[in-house]
Amino acid sequence: MYINNLKLENFRNYNLLDIDLDKGLNIFIGNNAQGKTNLLESIYILAIGKSYKEHKDMELINWDKEDLYIKTILTKKYREEHINIYINKNKKKTISINELYINKLIKLIGIINIVIFTPDDLLFFKNGPDVRRQYFDAQISQIDRVYFENIQKYYKIVKQRNNILKNKNVSRETLCVWDHQLMQYGKEVIRKRSEYVKELQNIIFEIHKSLTSNKEDIELIYNNNVSEQDFEKELENSLELEKKYGYTMVGPHKDDYSFKVNNKDLKRYGSQGQQRTAILSLKFAEIELIKNITGENPILLLDDVLSELDNQRQKHLIKYIQKVQTILTTTEFDENIMKELNIGKIFNIKEGKIV
Repeated sequence: MYINNLKLENFRNYNLLDIDLDKGLNIFIGNNAQGKTNLLESIYILAIGKSYKEHKDMELINWDKEDLYIKTILTKKYREEHINIYINKNKKKTISINELYINKLIKLIGIINIVIFTPDDLLFFKNGPDVRRQYFDAQISQIDRVYFENIQKYYKIVKQRNNILKNKNVSRETLCVWDHQLMQYGKEVIRKRSEYVKELQNIIFEIHKSLTSNKEDIELIYNNNVSEQDFEKELENSLELEKKYGYTMVGPHKDDYSFKVNNKDLKRYGSQGQQRTAILSLKFAEIELIKNITGENPILLLDDVLSELDNQRQKHLIKYIQKVQTILTTTEFDENIMKELNIGKIFNIKEGKIV
């Protein structure tokens, strides 16, 4: 899988961009605030349907324009895909695939598979559980459209249930209908998250041992707030507290993920180097898992992360760069690193333009 062509019109600081990408390594060089990250964000939106920065769609439009276009031509193993996304300031958003408009985002998910690595990922262990949930939800959704649909419905029910709980006198009978739906979709989310972690664990274990010269064993842990079996009981037990505080206290919206290295919690006891190696292992494992499930390599997006890694970790990352189409951004051209790479194309970005 690889992107042939990317077109941007009025997206962020790009008035007009039309570039053909190499199916190997593409390097975008430029100073900060020139548009390198915006370019990666556009590809993410083509894959997931929304920004990973949690911005409103309208905020993606160039400040003095009324609308934007993001377009791509993608080559997959057996076919070519054309994806167009249009957004205007009247909150209108349309998506077409091969010139056919889709009415549900779920039809977009999974056409483009990506693994993205940004400097913020190096704060993975310092961020709150909501960031880790969003991260894994996006990864699972790429390979399981049913999960994407279930998680969307689940969070919608949580929001509606929270509104009802703001009435302090609400009864269990009133909540019964919402509880049934909460458990229906919540149990599916719990089951799939658990399955995903198990599949990823089988892959990440060997990768991490290789990165650490067989010195460290890594374990990815799914810390579910409640089990499928205990969901109904825990909801009943939490009713009074939920009425007191006015929000749903039980369910997968309270889940978290953690890592252990040699049986020690990585967040509490791991060094910065160990945490960065764990993130690298996670990214590599995701590449392998997507390939195993879809039969195709995902596209790797690297947002100025080479400079954040030491030489040893850079070399490990470079090995994976050679395997998949990679879009890499950097502020400077490090000749020592670049001479180890099989570079397809190099682009220079300045003020939203390729120069």
